[in-house]
Amino acid sequence: MYKRQQSLSGLDKKEQAIWQRRFWEHQMRDEQDFRKHLDYIHYKPVHHQLVENPQDWPYSSFHKYVRKGKDGIDWGAQYYHSLNNLDFE
Repeated sequence: MYKRQQSLSGLDKKEQAIWQRRFWEHQMRDEQDFRKHLDYIHYKPVHHQLVENPQDWPYSSFHKYVRKGKDGIDWGAQYYHSLNNLDFE
């Protein structure tokens, strides 16, 4: 089980350590907005230098999109600069 020491403010607010303190809620506006967020999620392991390419992250839904033909297996490598500067606000 994941455990870490909680801050006093976290204890006061009865927060569990697994949840992030900062988050934002967003309702998808359209298909393009959904796709932009999906690209962001699929590229995150690369951005954080956990893997070199999105297809190298075994826990990603990226593999499902490749199987369905919605993404190519090399997606991400060719879009490095545009994906690295995605704005979600």
